[in-house]
Amino acid sequence: MYVTDASNNASPTVAEDIRSDNFAGAMIFGKAILFPKNEKLLTEESSFTIAKSGECFVTGVSAGYWNVTCGDKVIQTVEVEAGTNMFSFNANTAGTYTLTPVQ
Repeated sequence: MYVTDASNNASPTVAEDIRSDNFAGAMIFGKAILFPKNEKLLTEESSFTIAKSGECFVTGVSAGYWNVTCGDKVIQTVEVEAGTNMFSFNANTAGTYTLTPVQ
């Protein structure tokens, strides 16, 4: 659901469904948000696939450092602060992204 101008006759934009073993989410207007499927914070490696590039917001992950990998390349290492348990990154290309806690 999103807001548009009442006089705008454009067709609604369809959100891309994103599902993996540990996440459920959607991408719309170049932004993806992923929510955990489990009530516990993610502490292990997990992957998801997106069909378009865009900014990704990942929630429900444990505090600490995480590597974001696409293919065999680490594209970013992010710090997740306790209490926020989320981070964002720019997915420059469509593909499968893997989140791995840094030991």
